[in-house]
This record gives sequence, C-alpha cells and structure tokens, in this order.
Amino acid sequence: MNRSLRLNIAAFAFIRTVFNTMFRMVYPFLPILARGLGVSITTFSLALSGRQIAGMFGPFLAILTESRGRRFGMLTGLGLFTAGVMIVVLWPIFPVFVVSLILTTIGKYMFDPHMHGYLGDQVPYERRGLAVAITELGWSLAFFIGIPITGFLIARGGWISPFWVFAILGIIAIFLITKLIPAEVDDQADWSEMWSKSIQVLRFGPALAGLAIGLWISAANEVINLRVYSQ
Repeated sequence: MNRSLRLNIAAFAFIRTVFNTMFRMVYPFLPILARGLGVSITTFSLALSGRQIAGMFGPFLAILTESRGRRFGMLTGLGLFTAGVMIVVLWPIFPVFVVSLILTTIGKYMFDPHMHGYLGDQVPYERRGLAVAITELGWSLAFFIGIPITGFLIARGGWISPFWVFAILGIIAIFLITKLIPAEVDDQADWSEMWSKSIQVLRFGPALAGLAIGLWISAANEVINLRVYSQ
C-alpha cells in the first residue's frame, strides 16, 4: 500500500473511533445522561431502542448516495453525525437528544458501507484484510481510549461537554475526508438495479436468517448493557 492509502486508512480508524465512542458512551454513563436530561432510566432506554430501529435503515439510505461516489457517501454520514452532536450542544433537552442518537447512528451506518466500498476499490485483495482490521480498531479504541476521555470530560464539564468535542472532531473528520479522498461520480450507477438487488436480499432465506441472527444478538447485547449499566 502506498503512503496516501495508509493515510486514508489511519483517518478511517480515527473517524470510526469517534463514531464508536459516541455510540458506546451512552452505556457506562447512562445514569448520568438520564439525570442530566431529567428522565428516568426506563425512558432513556426507549430512546436507545429508537436508535437501534433507526440504524436498521442506514444501509438502505446508503444506497441513495451510491451514485454520487464513495466520498460523497462518507461526507453525508459525517455530516449527519456532526449535525446530530451539534444540536445537543444548542438544545440540551431530551427530545433533541433522541434526534441526536438517531442522526449519529444513521451517520455511522452510512459512513461504514462507503468506507468499506472504498477500501474494496483501492486496496489489493491480499492486503484488504489488514486494512479492514486496522479500521476495526475503532471499536476497541473507542472503549479503551474514547470512553475514559469522555468520562474525564463529564467529570470536568458535565454531561454536555463530550458533545462539544464530538462536534469539533466531526468537523475535523469532514476536513480529512475532503482532503484525502478524491471526488468521484459513478455515472454508471443504476438505482433501479441497486434497489432490485436489495429486494432480492430480503427475499433470500439464508440472508434473512443472517439478518435475524444479527438482530437477536444486538437485542441481547442491548438488554445486558442496559441491565448492567443502569444499576
């Protein structure tokens, strides 16, 4: 891999660390966030359920940006994420927080497919596993680095303080993608064909079984997290 591609992969790992820190921070700081927003743990849990449901539509929304190229799709996801955290800074109330959870989650699920598509286009097959593995470090780094920093910010500036930092990091991420990833337009994209293939997936038994497994694993994970961290 050349130097430019290595920089892109490092930027992806950084961005996914930011995304996943926002995604995962609600669990260890659930009581603090609930108190700050003036709602019960039960009400807060319903907001997280809404986030998970909204996340299901992320991959389908990513199809809408497919014809505009990988960079456009990634920037759209980052734009939604940044807007989501900024509205909490401006209006720190529970209904806005729910909208923030939905926007940041959809942003994450729009960014990821386009990022992986870009890696598939640019990285040689024999090195692709390594590239994906590096970007996947964002999931673990979010908890080992991002969450402690978030806790430090909350201890110093209250529950709202991490959202200021996420907004700044979102803007930095948009700048990075704009500078590092060249613009492209896929003039050959056929929306009807893409939607047709999506429908075929939903009609294919093994694919539905895989989706069901993912759904139930995610639901079980949510139940355990909420039970553990709400104590």
